[in-house]
Amino acid sequence: KIFYYPKGSLYYLLMNLRGILNKQQYTKHNIHLNKEYLNNIQQNFYFFTDDQHIMNQWANNNHIETTANKIIKQPNILWHQDDISGYIWPLSFYLNIRNNLYKDYNKNISIKNVWNKSRFYEAPILALAYYNTGNAIYLTYFENLFLDWNKNNPWGYGPNWAITLEVALRACNLTLSFKIFEQAHTKYNSVFDPKFQNIFMNSILQHGKFIEQNLELFPVKTNHFLSNVLGLLYIG
Repeated sequence: KIFYYPKGSLYYLLMNLRGILNKQQYTKHNIHLNKEYLNNIQQNFYFFTDDQHIMNQWANNNHIETTANKIIKQPNILWHQDDISGYIWPLSFYLNIRNNLYKDYNKNISIKNVWNKSRFYEAPILALAYYNTGNAIYLTYFENLFLDWNKNNPWGYGPNWAITLEVALRACNLTLSFKIFEQAHTKYNSVFDPKFQNIFMNSILQHGKFIEQNLELFPVKTNHFLSNVLGLLYIG
């Protein structure tokens, strides 16, 4: 492989070396935040959801609450399981899982069925439903869903950290949802639970750190690298 594909082989070698060097950092599972830092983010971080015209356009959709009500009725999610084959990926260091993806490819199992569950596509819908109605059931479901994911997917471990694209897409959906919920809190004069907010912000920073350390700088730039940049843009 090195002879026929030297640039690609060098890229994967460097990615693996970087991951090995950062393993101790991921194992600690934590980035410590202080109140001053959180307040600074809230006061100075402008996001496009701060535009009321955009929020009103998004919220003006008759299907939002219907879809959100279907989401909150779904059963508990098994974050590491391919629901079609029943295969469960181990909670191993992400490099080990990434290196085994090729071996598992022809075993009639698909890690994409796992990744899709962890992209949090449903999160912006829950946020918009809360923005429209003020019904705390949507906020509570989002908080519980995220806390369950965070508990079962420690930083850098498990299938949902194997590919940087997946980390970036998840970061985008979570950040967008959080900002919509913030607009709803302003609208209804409510606030996030401080403990939840700290856990959430800590996880988002972990996502950003992971993306930064694992940029998919293939010799030919693809949608993977574009998602990495977009994830950092949303987080930053």
